[in-house]
Amino acid sequence: VRVLYATAYEAVEAKDAARLDEVMELMRPYDTGQDYIFKEMDGRATGLLRVPNMEWGLKMMYHEKMGEVEKYKAAEKIYTEKIWDNAKGLDEVAWRRAKQTNDMEKLEIARSWSERAIELQPTSSHVHTLAFILFKMKDLESAKTQAERALMLAEEEGKDSSKIKILLGKIAKEDRP
Repeated sequence: VRVLYATAYEAVEAKDAARLDEVMELMRPYDTGQDYIFKEMDGRATGLLRVPNMEWGLKMMYHEKMGEVEKYKAAEKIYTEKIWDNAKGLDEVAWRRAKQTNDMEKLEIARSWSERAIELQPTSSHVHTLAFILFKMKDLESAKTQAERALMLAEEEGKDSSKIKILLGKIAKEDRP
């Protein structure tokens, strides 16, 4: 699976539609939405591939790379429908999207994914993602509220909150007159 995904990604980067289609056909039986943990012969985990719905994620990447806006949006719509009930998957694609763009339309979609992830599973990690997206959207008041909520949840969950505190610091810095 890792080799197939890497080959598909190379096809996206090379803008090679025929190669991408060929590789995706081989990937379909493995595109289950599950995480793939790669282990050595002695059982040690040495890698993780976490790509909810690989086919449509790759199609989104390809159409974006090609500048095919309408095809990208169509693929994104299908991708969203396929992962709509997967809190972890929604949170991961929302976080990745927010890290990669400042485009408000794309951030708004990431926000909808993040809000759905929280609706399904309100964890500190998911709320932190929403706070980060709101920060990128320059909605500092809402970002602060959500970051504080994430901090409270992290404490309740016994999770590390250092990244949330860093985000709160960035929000405070931006919020200064």
